Amino acid sequence: MKQAYLIRNLWTKKVRMHHHHNLLEEYLTKNLIPKGLKLKFNLAIGSTDQKLLQDCQQHLTVASTGILKEIIKFTEAKAAILTADLNRERQNLFQKEERSMAVSIWQSAKQRAANIQTFLERKHLKKLKRDQMTTEGEPAQPVPGNPTKKRKRRFDRSLRRVRKKRKSTNNFCIKPTVNNKHEPINLSQHSCSESEISLLSKGPSFCPTPKDVNWMKLRDDLNSFARRLRLHVYFNKDSNSVSEAEETTLPSLHQQLKITSKWQPPKSKDPALENFISAVCEDLLDPKATRKVKDNLSKEERLALNKLKHNSEIAIATQDKGGKFVLMDTSEYKDKMLSQLGNSLHYSNLAADPTSDHCKLISRWAEKWVHRGDIDEKVANWIVNPNGKAGKAFGRVKTHKEGNPLRLITSGRGTAIENLSAFTDVFLKPLAMESPYYLRDTTDFLNRLIKLTETGPLPQSAILVSWDVAAMFPNIDNNLGLESVRKALESREDSKPSTECILEAVKICLKNNNSFFEENHFLQIHGTAMGPKNACSYADIAMGNLDKIANTEGPYKPNNWWRFRDDIFEVWTHGEEALHEYTDFINSIYPTIKFVLRHSKKQLEFLDVNIQLNNGLISTDVYSKPTDGHLYLLTTSAHPKSNLKSIPYSIALRLKRICSDDQNLAKKFSEYKDYLIERGYAPGYIQEQFDKANKFSRNELLTSRKTKLSRENSR
Repeated sequence: MKQAYLIRNLWTKKVRMHHHHNLLEEYLTKNLIPKGLKLKFNLAIGSTDQKLLQDCQQHLTVASTGILKEIIKFTEAKAAILTADLNRERQNLFQKEERSMAVSIWQSAKQRAANIQTFLERKHLKKLKRDQMTTEGEPAQPVPGNPTKKRKRRFDRSLRRVRKKRKSTNNFCIKPTVNNKHEPINLSQHSCSESEISLLSKGPSFCPTPKDVNWMKLRDDLNSFARRLRLHVYFNKDSNSVSEAEETTLPSLHQQLKITSKWQPPKSKDPALENFISAVCEDLLDPKATRKVKDNLSKEERLALNKLKHNSEIAIATQDKGGKFVLMDTSEYKDKMLSQLGNSLHYSNLAADPTSDHCKLISRWAEKWVHRGDIDEKVANWIVNPNGKAGKAFGRVKTHKEGNPLRLITSGRGTAIENLSAFTDVFLKPLAMESPYYLRDTTDFLNRLIKLTETGPLPQSAILVSWDVAAMFPNIDNNLGLESVRKALESREDSKPSTECILEAVKICLKNNNSFFEENHFLQIHGTAMGPKNACSYADIAMGNLDKIANTEGPYKPNNWWRFRDDIFEVWTHGEEALHEYTDFINSIYPTIKFVLRHSKKQLEFLDVNIQLNNGLISTDVYSKPTDGHLYLLTTSAHPKSNLKSIPYSIALRLKRICSDDQNLAKKFSEYKDYLIERGYAPGYIQEQFDKANKFSRNELLTSRKTKLSRENSR
């Protein structure tokens, strides 16, 4: 490693010296003198003869040119010495190390030097332009008189820094306004005070300012920051040096599972880096240097927060498909939760927490498949969580439905099956996406709609159709799901890990998904919960099996049948009577899977898109559910400023991508601008971000990756 460090430094010195030599030669060729070598004088003798000034300047130019030539000779000799030293070290490297290791060290140092050379070329090009002479080959004439004095700054630097900081932090936000549509939905008998309404109107994503600094967490974050910097220097892997082969290589299983190493690199030999880390840590860990942040909650709101937190008579949940807070009497919320968890078809009531048994079962599974060579020990150790806990069951309130039922969700965070579920999802997700009926997202849906009318208008008999699968996740029978997963796994080209290994892991996730509510423990025995990481992929594969039957065995053949999770879109051309007959057929495919029909000849909502059919042509617009309160993150939230500033731009990109008509786009821009102003975003900043997004064509947004667009836009 010492030799690698030496070779890297020699490469860097050689490139810098060689480039410096070439630059000075270019100055000499163009009859220029670098700013640092240009000799100057000031004749403090009052008015003098112009001829004298010209003679003096000529002598200075000759002297500067002579100095330039001497430095060129020196840099040429020094570059030759460095080249010889580098060649000698290269020979030593290939003699002492294995060839593969030696080639790796040499290429790494060479690539780093190439990156430095590119940087120097840009830097020196600016210097060359700066040092262009004011006349053809002659520098500007000196002005006789008193020696020049340093120009006094018009404004003090510290004041300008404060002014700039104040401007940069306040130019995107204004004071938010409280709107009735932002207020929480109160289904309880509790009467909310003004401060409670004001607090809950901020939305579930709002982050209050922490009262105290968490010094332990701050120290951990600083250690993690220093580790990342040292790792970058230690392995010296610059992002610009990644080859095309590395970019196209699929990530390994460790990378897909995000299994991170805890190895700590040694302190860097670069003193600048260590000084920087030391200065940052010293500055941030000094309590005297800590600036107290103004609380983003008023005194009344703080009291309301504490009061609501300790009020056992009300349950505060979030709205399903809306984002508002919902207040419900605790007794009513508890009854609705136990009513769903008491469904004997889907759940089994347990006398005790079985999590420890589940952890042992997963540990035995890991040992078995490590022994058979399907997974390595590192993956096995990551999957097994000896301190797993039961999942937490909670409900989101469906205020758009009669009776305000709950959507039951189980949090899988920290559970015994959390990592095992993530492991299976790595293999299930690509298989789910292979289906021709699978919709990735809204962008994929919009692209398919565009292709639908490329050949001409749709028939006059066309009907916009959508089917919704009722309670899809809990109603997917385990036999249907596991058999569908087996078929999908057997179709893989790469059969490692084996089908039996992954299928057994999926079975464990299905049959050991336990949760608790209040003091009661439950085990899901049918379907899958909305919470485990593999739930969506598992459901997509199971539904993919039904997709094939619906498209091949029915009395009529659908034209499209595009499915996103539990929503299917179709342009039906066989008539309305046939549509109802076909709906009866798909409802008979599997006893627990039922489809709810929606159709229209004019317009239909699907995902977040409003599809309109006019004279056989399809146009699209943004669709917002009636329950959507547009509770975008308040500018007063204690989030990083970069997160807050990105919201108007991301909204504008979404509007531009979905709206196919420019007039509708202009209306939506105006509408969403009002929503953002209510949440505290400055009108000028919103317009600036909307204009920035509007520079892209809709076709670019539908075909290009977001990361690519953001890079291009920042140039």
